[in-house]
Amino acid sequence: MTKIIEIFKHKKEENTDKEDLKCELFMVNEKMKNREREFNMTDNEDLLEALIYEQKALQSRYSFLMKKARETGLEVDFFDRD
Repeated sequence: MTKIIEIFKHKKEENTDKEDLKCELFMVNEKMKNREREFNMTDNEDLLEALIYEQKALQSRYSFLMKKARETGLEVDFFDRD
């Protein structure tokens, strides 16, 4: 009986980890869209430079999360970016 409980707990933790990862992917994706909108709406050179660095950091984070998602077997088709 204890073995079954341990398996169930492990499965629940795995699902929670996948949900957390999916949530973070969604949030990073939304931030990237927002930075892109901001970039298209400004002509201030200092702000443009800051937005470029922010977008690059978000792209790196997104790439990391996508690799992690694939390693865990998480379906990520919805989040794939061109």
